[in-house]
Amino acid sequence: MQSYTSFQIGQKLGDENSPFSSHDITSGTLKLNSSAMMRVMTKWCEELEDCFNKKNILKRETPFRMENGEEKYFSLGKARYLNYLLEREKK
Repeated sequence: MQSYTSFQIGQKLGDENSPFSSHDITSGTLKLNSSAMMRVMTKWCEELEDCFNKKNILKRETPFRMENGEEKYFSLGKARYLNYLLEREKK
């Protein structure tokens, strides 16, 4: 969750907003009937864009457990750098 708000996305929606039907979702023709819903969809798209940003993917760290039980974190960027070093050592 980004720090631009202290609320979860969609927390402030009123009861007058009805859920989307499965047809709305699968057809890809969502109709937004309120400005509040438009803001939610915009923020959701921004969050998704950040998730798939190549720079963020390279920095994202994945936990893994060593044989001795110690937990380490490894990112795709670190993996590529280590592969580069290994290839350079072979030459």
